[in-house]
Amino acid sequence: MMTDIVLDCVYLGWMNEKSEIGRRIALARNNKDLTLDAVCLLVPGLTKTTLNSYELGARTLPIHMAKKLAPIYGVSAAYLLTISDDMTEDVLIQKYRQADQRGKETIQRVAGIESPDKGTGENGGSPTIAA
Repeated sequence: MMTDIVLDCVYLGWMNEKSEIGRRIALARNNKDLTLDAVCLLVPGLTKTTLNSYELGARTLPIHMAKKLAPIYGVSAAYLLTISDDMTEDVLIQKYRQADQRGKETIQRVAGIESPDKGTGENGGSPTIAA
């Protein structure tokens, strides 16, 4: 009897997570003004029915598919999979990681962070906050 209650709670949590993932997928797609058909053209092998099932929470979004959808939607896979709640922060981190050295230095300067080789006196040390 108690086992049934625990299993029901786990099931409901899983269902809520699938719904939230679906909501995030649909929101991200709509924010980019993309139709289901347009996304499917950009992701080989993805059908409109499957994408719609992800958005409705009827089907579990696989990690590999989240990784394919994320750059199209301009969000991180972590955001789509509900690992992270901050869509903007995730995108900024992703952009920083993709930037060349000059781009990273610009981002660090804007954020008030000295680059590792300038701020610590040791090449490769941790960045420090500029005073």
